[in-house]
Amino acid sequence: MSGTCELCKKEKETICHLFWFYDHAKGAWTTSKLVLPFKIPPRWSFLDVVENLLRWEDTGLGLLEKVITVCWGIWKNRNVLRLGGKGQAGRTLLRGAMHLVDDFLAANELKSRNRVKAFPIMVWQPPSRGHYKVNTDGAVFSNRKQAGAGVIIRDDSGEVVAELSKKWKCPLGAVKAEAKALETDVNFARDVGVRDIELETDSLEIYNAVQGLASSLSSVANVLAGLMNQASSFRQWKFSHTKRQGNVPAHVLA
Repeated sequence: MSGTCELCKKEKETICHLFWFYDHAKGAWTTSKLVLPFKIPPRWSFLDVVENLLRWEDTGLGLLEKVITVCWGIWKNRNVLRLGGKGQAGRTLLRGAMHLVDDFLAANELKSRNRVKAFPIMVWQPPSRGHYKVNTDGAVFSNRKQAGAGVIIRDDSGEVVAELSKKWKCPLGAVKAEAKALETDVNFARDVGVRDIELETDSLEIYNAVQGLASSLSSVANVLAGLMNQASSFRQWKFSHTKRQGNVPAHVLA
């Protein structure tokens, strides 16, 4: 997003301004009892907020869902106001968002409890000092006969250096989409100019193939051979695997 906020006509319309610092958004948050366990800097993106909420998910069950739903309500309200409609007061907007979350949590309460007990929360882990972690994820859109890739590069402090969303207008299988996403990962990191990298994917099949732990499928053998050749041009590089929970931003971009 760029340009001046269409509603206040004063500040630049960034994600943080729209969802947290604009007066109409403040009206919703100040009437709520939601307390974030961290402070949101003005330069953060929405993905930064989501990632930090995931790190606190075990201490604030339902907080992520509530924050996202309130943001959705603020966005919807912003569009109504922008088009000349009558927006909702902050208290009304918040009440509607909390009703939606309560209905969702009630319907999924048992499933959510079992998931939290059975699986520990997996969060993004930083690379070694002086290195960059390049996370990637592939996605398949069968109904549109398309595939996509999301790539996000962060330094050892977790700061986002660059991010990319790419689409292919052709049908790809799940494994090939993950392989093409990792290929995009390598090429994007090279274009950005980072030299010491850790390439991370949530596809265990692709990770095992590039690590030589399993033979790669014939459909992606050439892609993997090409990306391995490209990876060798970096000063230092390695592959790593994470679960989907630790790869949320890349998944969202895909």
